[in-house]
Order: sequence, then C-alpha cells, then structure tokens
Amino acid sequence: MDELDKDVTDSSPEEEKTVPYERFKEVYGEVKTLKEEIASIKQSAETQSGGLTPAQKQELEAKEYLAKMIDERMSESEAKKAKAAEEEQKNFEEELKNVLELNSSVDKDKFLNFLENEADEYGDISVKGAMAIYKKLNDTSKEAQETVKRNLASKPKMPSSDGKGGEVTYDDKGKSFYQIAEEAKKSL
Repeated sequence: MDELDKDVTDSSPEEEKTVPYERFKEVYGEVKTLKEEIASIKQSAETQSGGLTPAQKQELEAKEYLAKMIDERMSESEAKKAKAAEEEQKNFEEELKNVLELNSSVDKDKFLNFLENEADEYGDISVKGAMAIYKKLNDTSKEAQETVKRNLASKPKMPSSDGKGGEVTYDDKGKSFYQIAEEAKKSL
C-alpha cells in the first residue's frame, strides 16, 4: 500500500507517468486475487453456522478496503490519461487551426493526410514544423515539374526533310495503282 501512495504523491499533475504493462498486469492480478479471496471468505462464512471469527472479519474488511483503494487508484489513473489525451487533442486542433489560418493556400485534408502518413518520418515535430516541411516538399515538387517542362520545351526538334522542296501532291482516291503510276510518269 505504501508503494502505491508513493507513486501517487510523487507524480505531479503536469507530468504524466506511464505504467509498464507488466506492472499493470501484476497489480491487476493482485486485485483479481483479492476479489477472489473476499468472495471465498464470504462464501465460507455463509456456509459456517457460526459466521466469521473476529480475525476473519478483520481480514475480510482489510482485503475489501485494499481492493476498493486499488480500484480507485486505477480509475483515477485512467481518468488522468483520458483527460491528458483530450487536452492533447484540443491543443493539436488549436495549433492546426492557427497554422492553417496563416497558410490559407494549403488544403486542410491534404495537410492532415501528410501529418498522418509522412510527418513521423521527420521526427517528433510540431504542427508548425510539419507545415514548413509540407510547403517545402510541395515547392520542390512544383520546381521539379517546371524544370521538366522547361527541359522538354528547350530540346531541339527533328530537322525537316531535305527532299521536301519540290513536293507534288496527288489526289489518288478511288484510282488504281496503274492509274497513279501513269500520272506520275506523265508529270516527270
């Protein structure tokens, strides 16, 4: 019990301590065991005709008190975690709103998609830092597209054919190959 009191009194409201899963599992197992013992003591008391002895009553009360205290501590811890998560979400939304107001040209959905999928690659950054990275990546992408367009436009075109100068066009629809050959002979 003293260890639980230390953990609660040592933690400040601003600093959130996480409980390792193994420790949580251990405490949860103890609570479960205490509840089972309480149930067995109550059951044995009911089966005995004389009821509980004073020592058994005292033990039962102590175990019930311990189980109640552990349940309260666990529910307080869960409430603190929920409140901290809610506060963190609220701060995130406020910061996101402020950053999007300053950068009105950025699409909110695309930026949120960037935050969810790609921002973790750049480490633990704020929304403002993520916006700077997002804009820089978009600018780099636009510059690359413009460079490709300029490069394609500046490439030389194929030269025209040298034998094109004396070109004669023929209307040869509906004519046989022999008729076309005869007309070509005559024009030469």
